[in-house]
Amino acid sequence: DRSARIEAERAFRQGIEMLERSALGGAQKAFALACERNGEEPEYHMFEAWTQVLSAKDEEARVAARAQTTEWARRVVENDRDALRAHTILGQLGAAAGELDGAERHFRYALRVAPADRDALRGMRLVERRRNEQTAPAKPAKAAKAAKSPKPKGR
Repeated sequence: DRSARIEAERAFRQGIEMLERSALGGAQKAFALACERNGEEPEYHMFEAWTQVLSAKDEEARVAARAQTTEWARRVVENDRDALRAHTILGQLGAAAGELDGAERHFRYALRVAPADRDALRGMRLVERRRNEQTAPAKPAKAAKAAKSPKPKGR
């Protein structure tokens, strides 16, 4: 019904505001309420799962929440190819999993939709930094070599 949808949207917007302030507990409750009031909206479920990723206390919970978030974010993208938030979340999940090509693809898509998006720009910098770390030649350990070399003896 109409009032439930309005209440769901209000709770969703409140959840977004709380998420932006890193108030994860409040955001989680708001997104859960949005899902309860309008369970047909995949974006509400995506953010509910995403806050679970961000607040997970152990790796098992984080892995489960990542899987749920990925599923919901893909549904959001299926419904709206230009869904900025879904692309940035998929990019962040990909980067966390070490899937840099997929992460970059999602961040680039998000930047086509919104060129100044802070999360997508930050995500691209993260991908570039991780790629540089992977391709950077190992630096010689001068200190280790010096420690192993015999010191010249005085006359």
